[in-house]
Parts: sequence; C-alpha cells; structure tokens
Amino acid sequence: MTWDRWQLGQKAIFYDENIRPSHPPAALYPPQVDALRRSMLDFSCLIINHTVGPRGVHVDSTNGEGRFQKTDPALTAAYKILHEASRIYHGGYSEDTWASFFKDSFFKPLVDRSRPEGGSRRHVRVSRCNYYYDAFTAGANKSWDLFGKGVDENSDLNSFERSKCPKPDYACYLPMYHMDARQAIPKVASPKGRQWNLAQEHSLVGGFSWSNLKELVAFGLRPSPFRVFHKPPQEANLNSYPWLLVEHKKEGVSGAEETVSCQAANGAACAVKLSHISARYAMVLPSHAHIPPMPTVTTVGSKVKVWVTYYAEDFYAPCLSTNDSSDVTWKKRKQGTVMRAIWEGDVAKLEDIIMFQAILENTHTWAMRVFKPLMSSYIEQWRNVHCQVGMFRTSSALLRQEQTIARCQSIIPIVQDLLDSHSSVEIDDSKHPKITPVFLGMLVQQIVTSERQVLAGQVDRVIKERLEALTPSWQM
Repeated sequence: MTWDRWQLGQKAIFYDENIRPSHPPAALYPPQVDALRRSMLDFSCLIINHTVGPRGVHVDSTNGEGRFQKTDPALTAAYKILHEASRIYHGGYSEDTWASFFKDSFFKPLVDRSRPEGGSRRHVRVSRCNYYYDAFTAGANKSWDLFGKGVDENSDLNSFERSKCPKPDYACYLPMYHMDARQAIPKVASPKGRQWNLAQEHSLVGGFSWSNLKELVAFGLRPSPFRVFHKPPQEANLNSYPWLLVEHKKEGVSGAEETVSCQAANGAACAVKLSHISARYAMVLPSHAHIPPMPTVTTVGSKVKVWVTYYAEDFYAPCLSTNDSSDVTWKKRKQGTVMRAIWEGDVAKLEDIIMFQAILENTHTWAMRVFKPLMSSYIEQWRNVHCQVGMFRTSSALLRQEQTIARCQSIIPIVQDLLDSHSSVEIDDSKHPKITPVFLGMLVQQIVTSERQVLAGQVDRVIKERLEALTPSWQM
C-alpha cells in the first residue's frame, strides 16, 4: 500500500503544506498551536553579530569566517554542517545517508547536550536538571506497534483510524524511570558523572515511573506508542510520549513530498491520540487546547519543513476532492487531526542551518517545560480517579471523589443541553415551552442537594477524624 493523501483524508487526517500566517480566515492557527509556533520560531540571540530580517536570520559574512569562529562556536559548527550538506547534495546519496546526516548534525547534538553525564566537574544543579528535567530518549526506525493491527482493549484506540502503523525515521520521547529495582534505570552513561539513578529520593520523576504507568495502562491510559508493559522494563524501552517526529526522503524521487507528508501526518496523528487519551479527565478548553499539539519535521534531500499537528473539531482542512484528482479543496470537517506547516528551509544555506538548530532547541524547551509537566498532571488525574490507593490519598478519599464525580456527571448534561439549545432564555418565553419555572426549580434543587451531600460528607469525615484522635486518651 502506497501513501495517498486522499486515503489519509478518509481517516480524518489532513495536512496543509502551505505556510499561512493569517489568511484565509479558515486557516488561522488555534491559540495553543499559534503559541507553540511562535515559541518554536523564536530566532532571538542565535549567534553573535547577526541580524534578523523579514526573511529570517542573516549572517554578516563580509567580515570573514574567521571573526565569527573566534567569537561564537555555533557558527563554526554551522559551517561544518553546511560543508557536509553540500557534499551529500552534489553526491547523489541515498535517503539513508540524508537520515544519518540529519541525525548526526542536528538531533544527536541535542541529545548529548541534555545528558547528565558531562564529567564529574559539571555543576550539581546542571547535572540534576539534565537527569530529571531535560533528558529525553530518541530512536530511529522503531515501529509504534501499539498502533498495529492487534486489538487494544480498555482504551480508545479501537475506534481510532490511522492509515498504517507508524515507523518514524527518527523520534524523540519523554523518558520513563524505573527506580524500584536494585539497578535503577535509566543509568548515567559516564562512570565519571553523578549517578542520579542511585539516589535515595526519586520523587522528581513524578508520574513517569514504570510501575505507575504500568498500573494505569490497565485502566486505559496509553503513555507510550510501544507495547512494552507486558514484559520486564529495559532501558532501551523507556520511551513515553513522543514530542518530535521526523520523516526523511531523498530528493528527485517522484511523489516524495506527498509521501513524506503523509507518513508524518499519520504518525503525528497517532502521537496526538496518545495525548488525547491522557486528557480524558482534564478540563475541556476552547479549541481543544487541553490536547497538546505535536511538532513534526519532514525532509526531502536538503529541504526541511517544520509542522505542528493538532486535534480539532468543526474545522476547515484541505484534502483532495476525489481519489483520482490532484485538486486540493478546503472543506469543513466534523473532527480529525490536521498537520500544518509553520517553517521551511534548506540546510544547504547557512542561515537556514542556524534557524533549524534554533527550532530544535526551542522545541526541546517546550517539550520539557510545557508538554512534560502537562502530561504529568494528566497522569496524576488518572491515578486519582482509578487507583485504589493513590499518591497521598486514602480509599475513603477516593470514594468521596467518585461520588462527587457521579453527582456532577448527572447535572452537567442537563446544563450543557440547556446552554447548547438556548443562548438566552426567558422564563415566560413561548418559543421554549420546556424552560419553565418548575424545570429551573428542579435543576437548582438537584444542584443544592448535591452540594448538601458534599458538605454533610465532609462534616462526617471531620467528626470521625476528631473522635479517632481522641480515642487513645479515653482508653488511658
């Protein structure tokens, strides 16, 4: 089966390859997507003695390469990447060569800078920050077998349509930790580095511990695109939520751009679905901002395109009008996932190399400072709802919470239906005969009864705790 844009659209997965900052109006970015786009495209203070023009970053090359080499090592590295890109571009190399080039020149340095090893002389704060906050995992050509053909019970994946099982050329993931074992993982690779995996206190790993996630998988949480929780944990498998997906293609191949875009859109849609499942108990925000978007990168030879993928409902998206047509039309869709281009460049140009490096750094910052804490909070919500004994919670507290949720769920549909049906309601409005004083009185009574039950339960709990505290003194 070849990749086909029309077939992808039948799965409610769309992509827009054109960068549209403000128009047409249907193509405006949702607020959460625009916030991510602006943070990824922040090109401030990239290198010393540079200017930022309307078309991006411009290096003042009139002063010679040597001047910049002495003042900013980043430019020296960029020149080295430019030389290698030119060699591959004019050499007619294969897709695998391009994939290795991007990995070694852009992605591997990002991984290395976030590792905690760095020698024993690295400041303890920096080392700790790298291990617990900035480190991430990455892998190439690994099938996301969670989205394979097998039935996935107790989750929402059975109703989720995708074109194929994704196998990204490269992807970055949030890490998982297994600190319960005698040999805690992930280990620090360098024997000279601070061995944080041997520390006594591991509360900083939050909800991303292996045992915690494995327990929640039984209730339907899907914190990883891999099927790994049915076997003992290994460091190579400690990959949680993806936060960057990359697909490569060789230049000069017919249909390469459509193929690589379809591959990326399909994989990114699967990644967004994992976040969608995790946000089940989150407060629903306008434009579905509670479901975080997914950064994506595609390359065709030296050409690079950066995308953001997100979930939407009642939105406009482009797709082929028919299976045998090449005309792309915009239509309103009920729901689906759309991948939108936000930047394009060519790593055969020095300025674009510098900008692409900045985009990756900015994306990593977003993933560690925004995406990871958000997913951690969602994991904690799952634990509070499903686990009999959650963090700092008792079974009685869990029971009270479940009762409160049940009461709220009985009221919310009534109120939501009322708001959806009537934007403004008059009690004596003959157009809305169902909205009567009796109906409103019953609704208020239901709300008051629910709150009374909550207050009564809290009073009973406080009295019981006070009596239990006094019991030892009476017995004496």
